[in-house]
Amino acid sequence: TTGNYAGAIEFLLMAKRQSEAFELAKTYDGMDMYAEKLGKNGKAENYIQIAKYFENKKDWGRAAHFYAICCQYHKALKFYLHCGETYIDKAIALVGEAQSDMLTHTLIDFLSGDTDGVRIILRALSNHLSQSHTYTYRYPRTTTTCIVCTWHLASTLKLPRQL
Repeated sequence: TTGNYAGAIEFLLMAKRQSEAFELAKTYDGMDMYAEKLGKNGKAENYIQIAKYFENKKDWGRAAHFYAICCQYHKALKFYLHCGETYIDKAIALVGEAQSDMLTHTLIDFLSGDTDGVRIILRALSNHLSQSHTYTYRYPRTTTTCIVCTWHLASTLKLPRQL
């Protein structure tokens, strides 16, 4: 059977029947349309439902996006970082918005390779660390972080670590 599920989802949202619209979107793979029509008019629980939907689909980037909308920054950052470098700019912007030292340290650890043993600083150091500190207004830490990351890079490449 064919049907205009997008139209039905939109109609249910206009009728303020979000739970029915969500179930229809979930059943007929119309979550993108549901989220688009919901726009900024949804409640936190609507965005959490959408985030969990994408989390169950293992679509980490979109799950992170919707967790960020409802200010669940820790979960959002976790999923952005799970995607590797793909969403690193969004992760940096998220940390800047959250203004959380814990999230800042998590991001710095990720960029310096301290969380998974993978050193991605070769490409990320120049672009992302200074941007991260610009977003979070922590200029004095930029120098320290760059020194620490350079130290790690030098040890990884077996270069002399002299300052």
